[in-house]
Amino acid sequence: MPDRLLVVGPAWVGDMVMCQSLLMTLAARHPDTMIDVLAPAWSSPLLRRMPQVHDIIEMPLGHGELRLRLRRRLGRSLIDRGYRQAIVLPRSLKSALVPFFARATQRTGYRGEMRYGLLNDMRPLDKTQLTKTAQRYVALGLAADAAQPPPVPEPRLVVDAANQQRQLEALGLDTDTPVVALMPGAEYGPAKCWPLPHYGQVAAALAAEGHQVWILGSRQEVAAGDSIVWESGGVAKNLCGRTRLVDAVDLLALASVAVTNDSGLMHVAAAVGCHVIAIYGSSTPDYTPPLTGRKTVLYRQLECSPCFERTCPLGHLRCLREIGPELVLDAIAVRDMDPRPGTESVRCGPRRRAVGEASRVVEHGAVIYDPALDCEWTQSSFEPAHWLAEGAVVDQSEAGRGAVLFVRAGDHEWALRHYRRGGLAARVSSDRYVWTGRERTRGFREWRLLRHLYELGLPVPAPVAAACWRRGPFYTADLITRRIPGALALSTRLMSAPLDEQCWRALGTCIRRFHDAGLCHADLNAGNLLLDQAERPWLVDFDRGRIRSAGPWRQRNLDRLCRSLHKIAVARPGLHFATADWNALIGGYDQIPA
Repeated sequence: MPDRLLVVGPAWVGDMVMCQSLLMTLAARHPDTMIDVLAPAWSSPLLRRMPQVHDIIEMPLGHGELRLRLRRRLGRSLIDRGYRQAIVLPRSLKSALVPFFARATQRTGYRGEMRYGLLNDMRPLDKTQLTKTAQRYVALGLAADAAQPPPVPEPRLVVDAANQQRQLEALGLDTDTPVVALMPGAEYGPAKCWPLPHYGQVAAALAAEGHQVWILGSRQEVAAGDSIVWESGGVAKNLCGRTRLVDAVDLLALASVAVTNDSGLMHVAAAVGCHVIAIYGSSTPDYTPPLTGRKTVLYRQLECSPCFERTCPLGHLRCLREIGPELVLDAIAVRDMDPRPGTESVRCGPRRRAVGEASRVVEHGAVIYDPALDCEWTQSSFEPAHWLAEGAVVDQSEAGRGAVLFVRAGDHEWALRHYRRGGLAARVSSDRYVWTGRERTRGFREWRLLRHLYELGLPVPAPVAAACWRRGPFYTADLITRRIPGALALSTRLMSAPLDEQCWRALGTCIRRFHDAGLCHADLNAGNLLLDQAERPWLVDFDRGRIRSAGPWRQRNLDRLCRSLHKIAVARPGLHFATADWNALIGGYDQIPA
């Protein structure tokens, strides 16, 4: 009898796509094992696009139905298959019944709904280590004592070229010009849905640049698609309700970019190679991110986010309304986008490699890092004493609220910064912050923001790693970035010699590029603007920065920088700064059309 495994699949489209990460893991670990999936009937066509699946067993029940006799009959019909293991992804009691009646030898799942006896390989779910849904799925396919979190392979759905061509002909579509897909739906509820007028503005702007805009969704999104067509002036094509789920798989494979809510089609787009612009409202990318390196995540991170509600409990939906169309258009960077599927798009600046993301729990804390860097991250990696003992410290800076240590790591130099408090809070604690979860720590948030800005081509140092160290109700944090060779703070550079007008204008243009990308720097000052050896401007220190839609904060950023320069000029009489310099900076800022 062949070796067989059974996976009890989830009930949502996005979860089913993420489930492929588990199937890929199982297939790699057990190449001679047949993997069957028990899942709702709607998911069968999608599962057929996953080459790891041997057989699909359709669950003849609606979501939430118990129907004990039917489940018993289905389970008993599977006894002869002799499943060595059944992995139950849903955490409900009823989802564990069929594997139990099928007499699977090992029945694996997470603790929940009193499933004792039904499962004999009951796993505790440590949400601090397994923060993402896909990690939780993959972990069930590994030994109970395996290191956590596990690596998560990116889902890859098979594209049917013949069906692709049939859909193009049936829907009157072509691929003569690049395609951008819009997916305005989210079955979970309106608290996940970006405003339709925003989608319409994006569609109009893209069409003006020569792109096709396809709107994809189910029958429930037909009216939403019609609204976007109207908002766009009739330039978008509403395909909602005209395609099956697998047709959407094949059509999305033809798109260069997909603009989407946190929805099932978001995960489908990621699994066929689109560059995904993922917009999050009531949910969070920390839990269900698109599983691809080709993504841009837009998330406001309001104090009320994530609420995970179907409708906004406060009624304002600011988490979505305040992500303006210009942020999406900046992320797409239409003029520089390569229309060929499978190639990386250039968004706001010179082409840069995508920075991967991995995280791990270490003793006393957690680390987020770029997995492309071959490093074994431990607590000592963030301690100055370690680098001093290694003889790897090359320099340090005392600018700002604390020292930045510059260290040599192989062929590179890194900047190590320990987060320190300022103002009145520093009188209570110099470096401790209130713990509200590791994803909200200063280091983790700045690392992710830096990665986003870096991939947009903006002049920021490449993120390397960040860490948080919990101590009861408080934590401390550290950040490591690539060093910018020869860079000096603007405040330091102005003490040696005056800058010419061109350099001041370049500073203004640099700030404007960040503003147009939606970056609000909470502490824009002459210490956070740097000039490298070629006197090119850079921006650093984003621990309280965030992405916002356009508003009065832009002028407040500029006013803060102006006050900083005047304050330093009073404290340091030799500072080379005059009114004409500021006017040149504003001239550079204003030279980019609004």
